[in-house]
Amino acid sequence: MSMLKLEKITKFYRSGVFGRAAMPAVSDIDLTVEPGQIVSLVGESGSGKTTVGRMILKLISTSSGRILFDGEAVSLLKGKALHASYQHVQGVFQDPFSAYNPIFKIDRVFESIRRAFLPEISADEWRTRLENTLETVGLRAPAVLGKYPHQLSGGQLQRLLIARALMLDLKLLVADEVISMLDASLRIDILN
Repeated sequence: MSMLKLEKITKFYRSGVFGRAAMPAVSDIDLTVEPGQIVSLVGESGSGKTTVGRMILKLISTSSGRILFDGEAVSLLKGKALHASYQHVQGVFQDPFSAYNPIFKIDRVFESIRRAFLPEISADEWRTRLENTLETVGLRAPAVLGKYPHQLSGGQLQRLLIARALMLDLKLLVADEVISMLDASLRIDILN
């Protein structure tokens, strides 16, 4: 069984007076992703790559077609089942500035991940795991924890988003131009 399967996925956005016009963003996409496989969607700006990623994560609905993750229809996931799926499927998008609440320190972002998905982990074990993951993305805990998002660079915020996803038991990471805000010297390390 495939890990991720998109079957005839289509997405229309409504526009015009009273939403009568339908603008196609994605049309009849078929895609299969096996465990351990890296798949890249390549296309010009506006071709629907981000829309596909958002549909996989159920951030937006499909107009038609079916998305299956581990054999389950993503469109049918709700409540606890949807929440549970986010422990295995995460997204990191291009604009890290819109991903953070400006009134919360970075520590709170990571603590919310712990409370929501890994409450059984002790505080000490979580701290060690967090520090190791931050090092994996080229950050030092003292340099970023205890800070507000506006006190950090776009590249640091982007790496924090990647670290946040890596803290979970990921099977699938939807990465939408995640290295666009990073220095050239960091890009290869982050991709690896």
